Amino acid sequence: MTGMVAVQQSECMGKRRHGTDGSAQSEPGQNQRQLRVGLYARSKPEADMQPTQRVIPQQRPCVVMPLYIYPLTDTTWKPLYDVITTHPTLEFLVIVNPNSGPGDKPLPSPDYVRELPRLSAFPNVRTVGYLAVDYCRKSLAAACEEVSVYAGWARNHEIEGLYVEGIFIDETHNHVEASCTEYFAKLRDHIKQADGLQGERLVIHNPGTPPEYTFSRSDLGEFGKPDVVCVAEIPYSTYITDDVQTRLLTFRLPYQRTMFQISAVPECKIAEVVVELSKKGRYVFVTELDKELYQSFGTCWTNFARALSTTREKGLVREMGVSHW
Repeated sequence: MTGMVAVQQSECMGKRRHGTDGSAQSEPGQNQRQLRVGLYARSKPEADMQPTQRVIPQQRPCVVMPLYIYPLTDTTWKPLYDVITTHPTLEFLVIVNPNSGPGDKPLPSPDYVRELPRLSAFPNVRTVGYLAVDYCRKSLAAACEEVSVYAGWARNHEIEGLYVEGIFIDETHNHVEASCTEYFAKLRDHIKQADGLQGERLVIHNPGTPPEYTFSRSDLGEFGKPDVVCVAEIPYSTYITDDVQTRLLTFRLPYQRTMFQISAVPECKIAEVVVELSKKGRYVFVTELDKELYQSFGTCWTNFARALSTTREKGLVREMGVSHW
């Protein structure tokens, strides 16, 4: 999503949500992290498949990583593993996207089956599955089926650590439309009730712009009550414009429900932008990349994580989690 000035979103933004086999690779290297789970590690599933619970502080900034990079080898995601290991007190929300969604098979490719349990083994990492709904043009049945595929990874297979803890719903509306309100409410209910999804079963919307609520700021009922909303998926040059800042202020959301994904940030401004965003929203992704944003980690990946970790450690975000606008 790159357009934010218009009242309603452009629906022709040329989405780049693909994780098909061999789509991208990162620099090779030896992963030195000791794995706590092995390939196809087996464990007896719980009888009632109760979601895994973990304690997540609600007011501290969290790294967002749209991980649309196909794990061609066991070192492809090494830059991510290294940063997670370097910052054990920093929280990471990782969006996994095996094939523009979960794919049409019960399990993702063997490469994903190998790597996803490695992510799940980190106590400071939550994974959510990518789902594009094409502004409600994808049928509700089809969207729910993709959620069920994600849920089926843990429900139907005995592979320890192969699960997600929620769904990242891309291409959602930023304006109120009755039919979409019902659509997203039903989709949310399906996610929250999906046996096999773990943790909080987080529901994240990505309109790429602030949802233009009229009365439902507290729960976004007009938009199906998402837990988190990405209010800006735009280049930095667009983010800093007066029009965008006015809209973000006018339709601001509670701190813990706000996500930013800002691209094309000048390298010299990475730390400054991270501090600013982490005062306005809990979930933050910043990159210097301006093309193929989600196909590599970029040269400033480690700087971004370090800046967010420093912000967190120095207490630059209010303890009460009130947005700074």
